[in-house]
Amino acid sequence: MTGRPALTPRPALAEVGSLQRLSASFRLALRASGRSPATITAYAIAVAQLGRYLEREGLPTRADRIAKDHVLGFIASLVDVGAKPATVVARLRGLRAFWRWALAEGEVGADPSAGITPPRIPDEPLSMPSDDDVRRLLASCDGPSFLERRDRAFLLVLIDSGLRRAECLGLTMADVDLASGILQVRRGKGGSPRIVPIGARATAALDRYVRARERHRAEAREELWLARDGAHSLSPSAVDLMLRARSLRAGIDPITPHRLRHYSVHRFLAAGGSESSAQRIYGWKSPQMLMRYAAARGVERAINEHRKLGIADRL
Repeated sequence: MTGRPALTPRPALAEVGSLQRLSASFRLALRASGRSPATITAYAIAVAQLGRYLEREGLPTRADRIAKDHVLGFIASLVDVGAKPATVVARLRGLRAFWRWALAEGEVGADPSAGITPPRIPDEPLSMPSDDDVRRLLASCDGPSFLERRDRAFLLVLIDSGLRRAECLGLTMADVDLASGILQVRRGKGGSPRIVPIGARATAALDRYVRARERHRAEAREELWLARDGAHSLSPSAVDLMLRARSLRAGIDPITPHRLRHYSVHRFLAAGGSESSAQRIYGWKSPQMLMRYAAARGVERAINEHRKLGIADRL
């Protein structure tokens, strides 16, 4: 006897109004508003971790039943397990974004994260490579092969422009103006576009890579940075692997895209670049992060500037 084929049962939804159920809708809202995948992931992690904490402690997980004390307990639990202040601040930021959305949607009547003071992030010096390390890293890419041309161009663009890894990987062929040495970052951190200049050396390396790219089997792809096999564009994990391999070949400590960004900011300021220009080029909406980057080698720059001025030497 034949009958209708069995239907696959729909997965049961989480409890109405629970963090788990609302988190899915929150992620959809973030995507619709154009937030970056990194931001969406960070906010979702904050909500998920709070949910696990509440379940573990036997506390309510319905969003409209969560109180300020519950959120404070979650924050305290992060501190107790040794989470860095920056991590705690990021989790609290994600929760605040969630409750702003939940309030607007009518899912809750109050924000239980309101009034919670985030921990202060200590002004620790940011790690960056030395000039010699950067020279050796670039020397590890010397050669005529496609990978050597690509890696050298990628590194010089990071060093010269200070682009974030995601911003650099997001570049397309249409975003590159070799004639004027300009890159168009269409979606920077926070979704803001900006124009970023690169110097003659980085432009020449990029031109050399683009000529090699024209002979690549995947040259029709719109993405600027291609993987060797041509099946896809260069990925974040491939960049990290490339940098580890190049650092090992150069005989230096592993260098990350973020450390190269620190280096770029330092060299820009040390060469006399203004803080207002740095804020525009490096894509910061407020001077707070700029000041943190600037502090990394601030003493060194101050000493060099004092020596150049020679205050008493002019008497």
